[in-house]
Amino acid sequence: MKTNFTRSLIILTAITILYASCKKSGMKSSEQPSETDYMALSGQIAANFMKSLSGQYGGNINSGDIKTPSSINFTHKGPILFSTANPLCGYTLDTTYSNNIKPGDSTQYVFGLFKFTYICDNTRPFGYIEKDSVVNSVTGSKVLNYFYSVSQNYIVKATDLTYKVVTMDGGINSVISTTTYGPSYMAYGQSTNDITQRTVSTYVLNGVRVDVSGSVPDITTGSATFVNVITNINMNHPTGIITGSQGTIQFLGNHQARIIIQGSTVTYLVDMLTGTVTTG
Repeated sequence: MKTNFTRSLIILTAITILYASCKKSGMKSSEQPSETDYMALSGQIAANFMKSLSGQYGGNINSGDIKTPSSINFTHKGPILFSTANPLCGYTLDTTYSNNIKPGDSTQYVFGLFKFTYICDNTRPFGYIEKDSVVNSVTGSKVLNYFYSVSQNYIVKATDLTYKVVTMDGGINSVISTTTYGPSYMAYGQSTNDITQRTVSTYVLNGVRVDVSGSVPDITTGSATFVNVITNINMNHPTGIITGSQGTIQFLGNHQARIIIQGSTVTYLVDMLTGTVTTG
């Protein structure tokens, strides 16, 4: 997982450098976004990060399960008794799954790889190591096709015995592709309204702390560096319009974050719950 994650980061960085070179050479397919585009881009970057992290693309925040994970059935119920026989210490869940289903006129394929290991201090569980990959795709739909691939590599540790605040180290690599179909008017079913957007992103966490005591986890401090490449394809641009960016997400607490994109003279504040973007 770590090797794949590093390889993905190198590839994404190379794509971004290529994007910058195309900009200098005047290629129209890689036009630099305006300040208004930077605002929209900030919202996309924040939304993709939170969806990947929180599970909407198959990501996961398991930090509320350090003490007693509901997915593991032990005889003892309630708070774990911290003893030398603690069944959580060193416990590892390592599994894969796949499934093909046919919802309506579509075909959906789901694949997952999940490895989860508890780490302990003096026989007391205080965190876990998680590595997982999820692929989810739907094809054949007359309205929307999509493909999600999310890989994560985390080390999560509680800051104290209340387990209300945890630290997170690691990162996320995601590939999100969606195709929206407009009304067909040609023999082959194509439409000028058909749009495909492909987003390839890598996020690396730095000094992140998460408050998991509420109904929605809140990243209270820390940052995440990102490399982000978005390709928009339609009939007028069959090879795609590429927007490459890199920068930093600074987490401010209360579900707020500041997005700093290299090349932009303005920074943006994003509400991680609502997606609202303002300058600041």
